[in-house]
Amino acid sequence: MYNSGMVKNPSPASIISKRRKWNQNQQHQPPAVFKHIGIGFLAVISILLVAGISVAALTYARITTDLPSIEGLPGLLGENGILRQPTKLYDRTGEHLLVTLQNPNAANASYQFLELIPQAAIDATIATRDPEFWDKPSLAEQLVLELLLWQEPDSVQRTWRIRLLAAQITETYGREKVLEWYLNNAS
Repeated sequence: MYNSGMVKNPSPASIISKRRKWNQNQQHQPPAVFKHIGIGFLAVISILLVAGISVAALTYARITTDLPSIEGLPGLLGENGILRQPTKLYDRTGEHLLVTLQNPNAANASYQFLELIPQAAIDATIATRDPEFWDKPSLAEQLVLELLLWQEPDSVQRTWRIRLLAAQITETYGREKVLEWYLNNAS
């Protein structure tokens, strides 16, 4: 019941107890300025993260623009691949063959499947060209550089394009096929 005439004075023990609770609540809550700094910091980090992802996506798009498709590699590098055929130059009508350009060393060379190539030749090639072939796609990078991207000017972009294409080729066709193509096609 409510007694308006009497105001009950709190005891000193209850005042101390209430002050302790109030002080404990105040100690657990950081000042308001820290809340604003934390929110600002998170906003800046978020903006930087979005900007970084955007730059990475645009760079990747620029690097991969007009990158040769790896699906056609067996047709380029395989047993009857286009890159294994001699270059033929015709007159402007396209009817008369003027000259056939062919590497004299490759004139009588037949395509060798990896299982038919002597292990000593495979080991020697790996040792001299790419000792870390089974761990890194460097031999695939050489294949890409010498046969697919040879016409591109030397640049950081070309380096990344070579690495990206070599990684895709190694992942899709395997290291054994890369080695077979290299042994049959690289000069």
